Amino acid sequence: MKKLLALFAISILLSACGKEEAAPPTADQLRAEALANSDKNRKLQDLLEQQRSTALDNALKNAANYFAANPRFDSTWKTIGHTDDQISPSCPQGSGWAWVNVMKVEGKEVQKNKIWCSTSSASLGCYIDADFAKGPNAKVAAACDPNLPHPLKPIR
Repeated sequence: MKKLLALFAISILLSACGKEEAAPPTADQLRAEALANSDKNRKLQDLLEQQRSTALDNALKNAANYFAANPRFDSTWKTIGHTDDQISPSCPQGSGWAWVNVMKVEGKEVQKNKIWCSTSSASLGCYIDADFAKGPNAKVAAACDPNLPHPLKPIR
């Protein structure tokens, strides 16, 4: 029995001999592959940039409407928009939500709020961060929404 186990072990060890593992690609091979895919990658990057731009514009339009209707903010407040973090090659439409920093500077005093604005719907509009976190859209903002239109349409 010991001889049989020893022969089995030797045969396994010998079967691994002579097999070469594939060498990792060289820098030249990687460069050639990247060049071969450059047109496809450029088109994808252009699409993602267009989607991010539309999402940001839509969020800022919704923020402007939110400002116009909300008495707690006046023209001394400034907005800094951030695009939908979920926009990616696998999800070019994103989650449908982007956040906007709302700031007012008086001397060295800075008041800052965060609002969440829809990137796809004027009807959904914006929510102050605390209200947004309590509602159902906070979970939606954390993941891709495959039901959103692609490409995003500008909000009018």
